[in-house]
Amino acid sequence: MNLGTADAAAVNRSRLPLVHLGPPAQQGPLRLDLLERRLAQVEALLGDLPEESDEGTARMWLADAESLLTAVGEFDRARLLQACAVVREYLVRVGKPSGRQAYRDDADAAALYEELGEISHAAICYTTAAIAALRAEEVSEALELAVRGLVAFEAMSQPALEQDGTAEARMAGTLALLCHQFFDHERALRFAEIALRQTPAGHRRQWTSAARVLAHAALSRARGLAPDDPQRDRLLLRVERLGRLLMDGGDPALARLVSGPRLVAEARCEHGDAELAWAMVETAARGVPATTPLSPAARQEVAALRLASGRCLLLLGRPQDAIDDLDAALGSLHPDRDLAEHIQALELRSTAREQAGDTHGALADMRRLTEQVWLRHRRQIGGFMDQIWGRAGAEGRRRDLEAREQVLIRTAEQDPLTGLENRRGVERFCAAMSATETVCLVMIDIDHFKTVNDRFGHAVGDTVLREVAGVLAGSVRAVDRVARWGGEEFLLALPTSSVEFGAEAAARVRGRVLQHDWSVVAHGLTLTLSAGVAFGPAGDLHDILARADAALYTAKRSGRNQVITG
Repeated sequence: MNLGTADAAAVNRSRLPLVHLGPPAQQGPLRLDLLERRLAQVEALLGDLPEESDEGTARMWLADAESLLTAVGEFDRARLLQACAVVREYLVRVGKPSGRQAYRDDADAAALYEELGEISHAAICYTTAAIAALRAEEVSEALELAVRGLVAFEAMSQPALEQDGTAEARMAGTLALLCHQFFDHERALRFAEIALRQTPAGHRRQWTSAARVLAHAALSRARGLAPDDPQRDRLLLRVERLGRLLMDGGDPALARLVSGPRLVAEARCEHGDAELAWAMVETAARGVPATTPLSPAARQEVAALRLASGRCLLLLGRPQDAIDDLDAALGSLHPDRDLAEHIQALELRSTAREQAGDTHGALADMRRLTEQVWLRHRRQIGGFMDQIWGRAGAEGRRRDLEAREQVLIRTAEQDPLTGLENRRGVERFCAAMSATETVCLVMIDIDHFKTVNDRFGHAVGDTVLREVAGVLAGSVRAVDRVARWGGEEFLLALPTSSVEFGAEAAARVRGRVLQHDWSVVAHGLTLTLSAGVAFGPAGDLHDILARADAALYTAKRSGRNQVITG
């Protein structure tokens, strides 16, 4: 069975095939080399269970895995627990109560990983455990696990992040899903953008998951904006582009045949173009196999496609047809999997029933919706209160004070508009380097930025600054620093042993900004950068800055849109 829903496949978690292992007594002496090869299939499967899997096979696999837990070392035990959590999530999808044990297995795996120093694995397991706990209505546990995941990720050293190139993308994708479950669409969108930007080239399945998560976050955010808000149009355009990218190159096929068309159709519906949206939904529906049994993930996607179909039909003035599709959607959309889509389906069906003259049915849907939302609200508030009282006392106050101190430090070193570091952050970064280490500084200025403000307005100017900040942050290594230096000026601090490295980075950034689609921000907008590069010992920061600034001045005086090395 495919477990590749947006929340399961957005992170590169350990998976095991559902094949009967046989208890240790039947296998003879335990061969750890064979077990390791079996566990190595975790990464290869990337969230898939074989299509022939069923509930009986899943339970047999769990029994086999549990019999091995006491026979292996701690690292392999953590991987087995992580895989057990995935299989229990599968059982939840087929209607079996395994949710609580699923998050406990993930949490136990995370604790083992943390003890072994595998901080990246620990961070992911804690956060995925938080998502599972939230779905099981264990809000207090979800909050605690989410905090542990963030703390673990923050504890990762820079070399560890560089060694695991997908760690930031996986963590950001998981946090996006956690925020989505809490209806925190702003942070969900921001984390999803980071996940997509940080996903390495060549990881098609992970890219597909990140793109799908980002599209859902953008669509959720857009629906919360007023119809005349310009940001709404930009978000919907992003959803449509991501949907078309999934149609062109999504992996697996489900993304190409269903997810991509559905996202484009949803965006078109929000624009009021219901006829085009309906045509896309119909084409996508014909691509769904009619006879092959669908996996839980595929059924969820098809249900979401039915939801989009119901929205289109309602806009086209066909309420009875919309009711038929929404009935089918609600048959597979469960509040404990995706409450937001379940709410949308109930709201749409209530409206369709009212338009069809079924007042009693419309009222019943609204009552059902109110009951579900209120029940979840009460449970979440109860969880929050448990969390508050559980953290009371001297230890809780000490941790809170430490957390506030870190927030104040980050706030003092962060530019509020772009989220990048400011001068203080770069100065502290260079001061932390040893006297023998060298650094390359790239001073960057947006050409004719005053013209952008004069022509398009300061709101567009602020958006340009944020977009440029995103391009810069996505164009450098994790070990580098990107700062807003002031106004339209930015600074790259690149630990390196040559000025050529900085010049190449500056040229790469200049090219990406030049090729960026600025029409999404404002029609007719184009943008170029000028950059000055200087190199030297980290202790001579002010001297390097002066030389980089002089080189930038030369670049601007010489015609702009170029890189000059000082």
